[in-house]
Amino acid sequence: MKRIFYTLFLFSLCANLNSQIIQTRVLYVETENVKEFESAVAKKTQMFNGKGSKEKWFTFKILTGPNAMNYSRVRLAEDLSELDYQNKKGNEYWFKNVPHTSGTQYTWRRNNKASYITGNYDGVNHRRIVFVSYKYSRRKDFWTFRYRIKEVLEKMQQPYNRGVFSLISGGSRPNVVMIRYLYKSYEEEQNWRENEVPKIKSTYKELFGDKAWEMDYNKYRESMVEDWGMTRHHTYMPELSSPRD
Repeated sequence: MKRIFYTLFLFSLCANLNSQIIQTRVLYVETENVKEFESAVAKKTQMFNGKGSKEKWFTFKILTGPNAMNYSRVRLAEDLSELDYQNKKGNEYWFKNVPHTSGTQYTWRRNNKASYITGNYDGVNHRRIVFVSYKYSRRKDFWTFRYRIKEVLEKMQQPYNRGVFSLISGGSRPNVVMIRYLYKSYEEEQNWRENEVPKIKSTYKELFGDKAWEMDYNKYRESMVEDWGMTRHHTYMPELSSPRD
């Protein structure tokens, strides 16, 4: 079962954070087929998933974890009903021309109350993605911290997008949450850790009290399932992805 979850959490995320629903799967590609795969995906996207199309697909390369150097393909939707639409011709082209093996498909819903979306970082390629599972009995502690973090980021007017998503279909572990961060590079991610995290703590105390950070963060950590969770990095591949329109 653990192996299943490791595969699940290697999935990358969409470029357009305004989407409410994300449908994801890993694509396994043999080394000798990489060039053919990338060429076929780019062509299929241009033909069937271009500007104005009903299906929006985005491609990422997985950088870390057991499935590093494989790919993730992500479909975006505003609501679940959009997933009823399937482009039959596009699917036929895909299975005929794209060399790959697909993993299981999963569906996520964005939590708007916890997500901080500025739009400033749309188009950047670097992704840091954190996955956790919380205890249902401690759900209030978990979400209180996440909601307050959004208030802090709004107060600071941080430029960095932060999307928070709940797994709604495809998994067998309950209460799984994905937190995605957008940066321009590993260097910028490091600079954020060193320079911005202390400011976040300070602003948190300013908004909620001197002892609020320590109390809320400790409760947040205690609310999560022990010995489970992971961090992955992915890079966005715009040439293999639908345009933003």
